[in-house]
Amino acid sequence: MIAKISSGKDTAGLIRYLFDTKRTKDHTDPHLVASWDGFAPDPGRTDDFDATRKLLVADLDLHVKQARRLGRAPEKHVWHCSIRAASEDRILSDEVWADIARRVVAATGIAPEGDPDGCRWVGTGRQRAEKGGSPCFS
Repeated sequence: MIAKISSGKDTAGLIRYLFDTKRTKDHTDPHLVASWDGFAPDPGRTDDFDATRKLLVADLDLHVKQARRLGRAPEKHVWHCSIRAASEDRILSDEVWADIARRVVAATGIAPEGDPDGCRWVGTGRQRAEKGGSPCFS
């Protein structure tokens, strides 16, 4: 597994990037594989991409907006960990990538397992063909 981590302050921009199949040619079949509650709206599996993307961003940013009203929101609230399978690895199923996503956010302390007040996050999958997979966690 190969990981790349970055941070930022634009949830909408990251979600737009993760689901962009026009400008980012290696993003094929982007879709959610996991989320903080298992019920996050999936822009990759809907007929109305823009509306669903806006719902997902609003859900992800809910606690950030609450903290901002209290003056306690971090400037860079977006954490992006892109993980790719090595070319010699077997193709991983969405269920396996979902488990990896949950383990990553728990191990980093971002969203400890069983913490109902943990950070909101999603894991997206793409590149499901010969390259393995490339879920990204935010």
